[in-house]
Amino acid sequence: MIFKSLFAPKWRHKNAAIRRAALTNLSIDTDKDAILDLAHNDPDISIRKAALEKINALDLWQAVSLDDQDAQVRKYASNKLKSFLLDDNNELCSEQAKLALIQQYANNPFLESLLAHTQNTEIRIALLQRVVKRKLDLELSLKSVELSECQLVYPRLNQYDETITHKELERLATKAKHEWVRTQAQADLAERIEKEEKPILAGKHLNLILSKLLSLKDKTDYGVIKEQGEQLVEQWNQSSEWLDCLDETTKAQFQQKYVDICNKLESSTQILKEAWYQQQQEKQQQAELEQLVRDVKQDIAHIGDTVEQVITGESAVDSNQLLDKIHDCRHKLTVSHFVNAQIEALHKELNTLETNANKLPEFAEQMSQVTRLISQLAQHHVPESLDELDEKAQWFAQWQNDWRALKKQLLLPLPVSLLDSQKQVNRQWQQAIDGLQSEQSKIVGRIHGKLKELNRLIQSGKYNAAFGLFRKVSTWHDELTLANQAKVQREFDKLTDKINDLADWKEYIAIPRKQELLTEVQTLVESPNDDPIKQAEKIRQLRHTWLMLGTIESADDQALNKAFDEATELAFAPCREYYAQQEQLREENLKLKTAIIDELSVLTQALAAQEKSISEISKSLSSIQSRWSKIGHVNRDAFKTVNNQFYDLLKPLKEQANEYYRANEKAKNKLISKAEECLASVTENESSNDAYSDAIEQLKALQASWKTIGFAGAGKDRKLWQSFRSINDKVFALRTEHAQKEKQARNTVFDKVLEKINAVQSTLSQADNFEAIKNIQTAVADIVINADLLTSGQVTKLEQLKETVKSDLDTLIAKINKDKQKANYLNLLAAIKQAPSEELNSRVKWASELETYQQVPPKEQQDTTQLDITIKLEILAGVETPERDKSRRMELQIDMLSSKLNAGDISQKDVLIGQWLQLGPPADKTLVDRLEAAIL
Repeated sequence: MIFKSLFAPKWRHKNAAIRRAALTNLSIDTDKDAILDLAHNDPDISIRKAALEKINALDLWQAVSLDDQDAQVRKYASNKLKSFLLDDNNELCSEQAKLALIQQYANNPFLESLLAHTQNTEIRIALLQRVVKRKLDLELSLKSVELSECQLVYPRLNQYDETITHKELERLATKAKHEWVRTQAQADLAERIEKEEKPILAGKHLNLILSKLLSLKDKTDYGVIKEQGEQLVEQWNQSSEWLDCLDETTKAQFQQKYVDICNKLESSTQILKEAWYQQQQEKQQQAELEQLVRDVKQDIAHIGDTVEQVITGESAVDSNQLLDKIHDCRHKLTVSHFVNAQIEALHKELNTLETNANKLPEFAEQMSQVTRLISQLAQHHVPESLDELDEKAQWFAQWQNDWRALKKQLLLPLPVSLLDSQKQVNRQWQQAIDGLQSEQSKIVGRIHGKLKELNRLIQSGKYNAAFGLFRKVSTWHDELTLANQAKVQREFDKLTDKINDLADWKEYIAIPRKQELLTEVQTLVESPNDDPIKQAEKIRQLRHTWLMLGTIESADDQALNKAFDEATELAFAPCREYYAQQEQLREENLKLKTAIIDELSVLTQALAAQEKSISEISKSLSSIQSRWSKIGHVNRDAFKTVNNQFYDLLKPLKEQANEYYRANEKAKNKLISKAEECLASVTENESSNDAYSDAIEQLKALQASWKTIGFAGAGKDRKLWQSFRSINDKVFALRTEHAQKEKQARNTVFDKVLEKINAVQSTLSQADNFEAIKNIQTAVADIVINADLLTSGQVTKLEQLKETVKSDLDTLIAKINKDKQKANYLNLLAAIKQAPSEELNSRVKWASELETYQQVPPKEQQDTTQLDITIKLEILAGVETPERDKSRRMELQIDMLSSKLNAGDISQKDVLIGQWLQLGPPADKTLVDRLEAAIL
């Protein structure tokens, strides 16, 4: 044993350094077992790692990573394996070796870690086949961009005990990076939703069918019940797929409901069913009746057509054949056993046809008479002149009498063709007679009227006019035929006798009347009328009366005519001068109207050239029309011309202007409608500020738009504006009323809050302790200033008042604190002055425990004296320091400034007092007095 230990190889030496050096000299080819021994068994981990590195075999790394007892070595081997698998260029580890290693390796954490670091698709697939973990599969399904990976891991999500949740499917369907996963997830999600919802949908579907089926028992029309019931039963029979998706209990419940409802429906509709079938039987009988009626009517129509053909000669059917057909139709009606009004009517038609068929031979003779009568009228020539009118009209009247008599005797109606022939020939004769007779009738009517007028002229003494009218009437009388003359002959002869009697009295009456008229004219010459127009009118009347008296073949009448003509000329002289002035005035008026026409022409050209708009031109048209109407008359020969020119130019402009007015009217009506909508909006939302503000803004915009729209025409524009303004006024009035209400509401809220603030303010003077102050603070906190219910000014004022209360409250708290602190200081100073040293020490100890002095540093950490502290307190209090210590005061003051101490900080003062007390009773008793002066 001794020799064995003496000659042991160096790689087994107890010294780790010697073993490490020996390992370096070992050869993998000759000393592999020794190296393996070191790798597995050496107590030094670093030597084991070096041995493993020296061998550097894949299977060794794998064995150590799995089986080695040392965790560090296992981890080291695992990292080495990981580096091999991740290194694509490592010669020791081919692709096949890597895949084989993965297939043999059972360490899931290692494989999972390896999966997180490799990007090689083939390696990843092999790893994923070994690593089966739900969380990993879910993460890769969400994040992987490789199709092969997605197709491997996504299907496995449905194979775990913990199936994929609805939320996870939604996430994959929307956020998965690969489209294949999103598509599959969307399909699975839709399938799951459908599967989850299908029982619910099935229940709804089946309940709907059963509800519809049950509702049929409340209907009263069995036809509808039967039709809809059959449809619903068919739907139920086709609903096996819906039933199969239900559990057995629910399925059985639905099937039982179906059976119960069918039984209820059958029992409740039994009476309706019997009545419906009875009704169907009656409908069938009715249909048979209607078919029989149609068939018989068709036969009757055919028989009627045959009779018509026999009447017109188009057919030679024997009447016996027609009678046989009629008997067949009657037999159909009889054997059908139907009895009603329709059947009776058909029997009557058949009886009529039978009667007509029996009358056919006799009616044939009547037809020949009708034909001869029509031929006679057609062959006779119509009247072509007034000479033939009387004779032809008398003959035609006789023919019409013969026709009417023959027509009354007809046994059957005439054929339409024959009647059309008669009407055509009759129309020709009537038109010819009417054409000649119409003018004769007009003359007869004219003569009747004029004979009455002639009688009035004779009765009123206007004999000359009566003579003239009689001559016209005589001419018209001679134009009449003898038959038409007979219509007015009696009156004409009577007035002829009166005219003949008047002819003898004419000379006796006319000469005195003319002398009177001459005297009146001479009076006008001597005393003319001031008004030339009335003078001229009087002369015209006198001349008209003179002419009415006519001419008499005598020397006296000629002399009177000459004297009358000379006198009228003298009387008309003033009128002629007046008419000359009027002529000149009409010429001037013509010039004015011509100028207006030229102005219109310029406007028309300007509009055509777009130099002026119709809105500008429309403003001028009213002025032009007004000026035109104020211009007087013009000469008659020029009147029509200038008027036509004016209106030919004015009319197109007026039409365009009216179109412009209509467009403006339409635009303004639209604005009025929008304004009415604004009014309706604020009326419906009376309590909404937004409704009022929106309506006001819209109305302002509408008012601006109104100003851009032109004139809408006389009589309309003002009414439109009044309507528009009325709506605006209503909205603004409602806004004002709403504002007043809001103002009152705001004032009420303001007053209530102000009252609370004043109430709190009044309690400040009575608060003398912290409990009372706490109550006041609670009351202040409870005061709520709602900015939505107040104006900004009111909010500001209330906030200021509330802040004032808070400020006063803070002041009061400071005062109470100060008073309390002062009381503490007084008690403390009294104790310092009066108590012996040991009592003072106890009071100082008590004071040091006060909250006020808790921040004081321990006595051993202080580096100052009671004198310095006293001087600092004097500096803070602004109290004079004795002359002997002023230089020290200056030094301390500079130190305090450099330390940026705040001279008004109360806590600094408390700290200094605490330090002063911790130093114990002062040797210099004057420091106590100085302390008192500084702190009070």
